[in-house]
Amino acid sequence: MGNSLPFFFELQNFALRVARVARNIVCQLAGAAGDEFLGPVNLIPVGEALCSAFRMLITVDAAVESNGDLADAWRIYGAAVRGRAMEVADEGEVDEELEALEKALEGLGGSVMAAGCFSACLDQDYSEGTPGCSNPRTNVALHAKLKTLLLLLHDRAEKTVTSPSETVERATLVGVYGLYAVYRRLLPPSNVPDAKLFKKLYTALSSKCPCIPICGAASFSPALFLSRHAPLSLKSLPPPSSSTLSFLKALDATFPATVEDMRARTAGWVAEADSGLSESARERGEGGEVGGERGIET
Repeated sequence: MGNSLPFFFELQNFALRVARVARNIVCQLAGAAGDEFLGPVNLIPVGEALCSAFRMLITVDAAVESNGDLADAWRIYGAAVRGRAMEVADEGEVDEELEALEKALEGLGGSVMAAGCFSACLDQDYSEGTPGCSNPRTNVALHAKLKTLLLLLHDRAEKTVTSPSETVERATLVGVYGLYAVYRRLLPPSNVPDAKLFKKLYTALSSKCPCIPICGAASFSPALFLSRHAPLSLKSLPPPSSSTLSFLKALDATFPATVEDMRARTAGWVAEADSGLSESARERGEGGEVGGERGIET
């Protein structure tokens, strides 16, 4: 764990930088939302950049949260450092390096190691972003723009999921849900969140992919994410884990058939690719001549 500390401190700085960049973008949008500037401007690239930032933070949290070995190593290392600090204190000595390490570990434990990078981004004060810009929490025009933007990005990615043309849409949706959580956080407490929008996001992927793989054993559940970072009490909504459990059971049942289908498709593709090669290419040897070094007699 001690040898890995520089990496985790760099990760902490990276997460902090990403959160500040996201806040800066939101604040700049807030400064322009009241002008005519946003009318003809295409905000989709801006929305995609925000979603990418939120996706990275969510991914870091999921990777840390799913790593039990990392949690054990962090707990043991922290106990060792605290034990050493107590020994130094009992001896009446002052170790400035050890005190600095304790302070740094405390900050790391409250951010990266607590899987709280996205929560820290969500909880930051967006009203203290770019000087001279309108307060994002009271900017109604900004709220409307963000809502329109996240709906557009969500619908564009969601309709492609499980289709033959799907590529990175599931990863994109992770960031879109992060954008929704920030949008909800920017709304004034007196504003009642749009129940239809929440229900749409909560159930949109329940049948397609209620559980999105992120990296290794880490996964992303839209329903669980909304329940944690942007909750809204609505009747008739299924529990966050119910659709995920049903989906995983269905995957277990169809997994053998899926593997066999992929094996057959791969074998067919290999056979087709082999048949497409010219006869001379198949028979060309290391010597560069057809049939090897001596060639093929005709």
